[in-house]
Amino acid sequence: MLAPAAAYPWPPLPDQATRQKASQLPAPRGVVLLQREVQLTIRSLGFEPFGVAEEQFLRFLVTSSGKPELESVDLTGEAEAKVTWVEGRTVLPDGEVFQLDEARDVERVTVRSGKAKEVLASQARVRFPHVTPGAVLDLHFKLERPGWVWAYGIPVTWPGIPALEAHYLVTLKWTSSPWTPVGWAVLALGPAKGLVQPTDRQDTMEVTLRNEVSQPAERRSVPGPHELPTVLAVMTLTGLRQVAAKGTFSLPLTVDDWGRVSGDFVTYPEETRYYRAFLQQELKKAKEFVGRGWSLGRDKLDSFYVPHAPLEERLRACYQFVQSQLTWRPAAREVDSLSKLLKKGMSSTDQGTFAFAALLEQLHIPHRLGWVANRYSYRFTPLIHNEYLFDLTPVVVVEKGAGDPWVLMAGDLALPFATLPLSYQHSVVLVLGKKRRARGALEPRQRSGERPGEPFGGSGARCHRRSFREVPCGKKRR
Repeated sequence: MLAPAAAYPWPPLPDQATRQKASQLPAPRGVVLLQREVQLTIRSLGFEPFGVAEEQFLRFLVTSSGKPELESVDLTGEAEAKVTWVEGRTVLPDGEVFQLDEARDVERVTVRSGKAKEVLASQARVRFPHVTPGAVLDLHFKLERPGWVWAYGIPVTWPGIPALEAHYLVTLKWTSSPWTPVGWAVLALGPAKGLVQPTDRQDTMEVTLRNEVSQPAERRSVPGPHELPTVLAVMTLTGLRQVAAKGTFSLPLTVDDWGRVSGDFVTYPEETRYYRAFLQQELKKAKEFVGRGWSLGRDKLDSFYVPHAPLEERLRACYQFVQSQLTWRPAAREVDSLSKLLKKGMSSTDQGTFAFAALLEQLHIPHRLGWVANRYSYRFTPLIHNEYLFDLTPVVVVEKGAGDPWVLMAGDLALPFATLPLSYQHSVVLVLGKKRRARGALEPRQRSGERPGEPFGGSGARCHRRSFREVPCGKKRR
């Protein structure tokens, strides 16, 4: 590994006032992140080779009187990320310095391709030498991720460690044109006490955050838009939806844990228009996939469907019938219509949900197609104009006469009726409302008696109406 052109200039050691302030933060692991400096450069459209370069400086302070829990620091990035440089040191309270030894203190894991032996990804685990109470632990490392990216996020805090101060410089290099009308936005997500603002450089945003306490493990209650404080750079696709020209510029935004934005950078009608356009586009694709619909003969219908039965029984019968007719074949090619789906099988679980909606359409059962967000992706907020960030999956929403609506995902053949996978519970469902209203939000909750943490397809959910709302397009938020 080649050494940097010059040794990293370690910042001056913290004074007594900084140490005292850090010692007052709750630090269950006995360590506080005093300082974090991040330089992030994303090369996108018009700037090849595509990729991300990330350089970080971390400074920890051991505040516990005993042995801290921070025995090692794992340096990992997104898929295909490579740790290209690591250096560090331990500074004892008396000023004695112990430099990080690459051979002794750094454990590396490398993923290579089968035949070419090309390095696909590399990670590192750093163990600081001579960790004692009052010691300062410094770490400087670099990451590179080649290839196309449309979003990149960095958690503000280190897992389980409060942060006294964090500073980010995010440089975004891309070009926008009539053929690629996209832009980038930089946001501080979650309960981050920070500010995102432009710098003197047109392509660089600056984020500064202070006194940030690391969040506990995810709660079982319905979450906010994003519980983990994160600095996120994301490609905005507003221009592709032809709803506003703002998407072709970098937008500095700060979003709190309730999804509210500081400043008037994005107005509420634009948010509703964007996701209304998204839903209309997806509904058009679903309609093209279904084509002329699913026309079952009378004999086939009579084998499972009772027209005058209660609505729940009819829905259950249709749900189970559709699942009995589908076959999961992810390798199937050119499954672009309902007729091909019934012959070749599903290449995507989305197709099974469209087939279920087509059957309900034939039987004149009122329903709406919606898209549910994966709770383990970024929390949904309409301020982010990029639906790919939320891993949205189609569902069928059927209203009851009273009470909770049904949210049904028939394409997952392992799911019983009226259940959702664990990854889509405690999330939101986007639907087009009546009279061209903008959007609705349903928050699926875990059904009582289900075990948390079951694998995909094993846990059930119903929905409650407490947060269901349809916001008319064009009205501003008060």
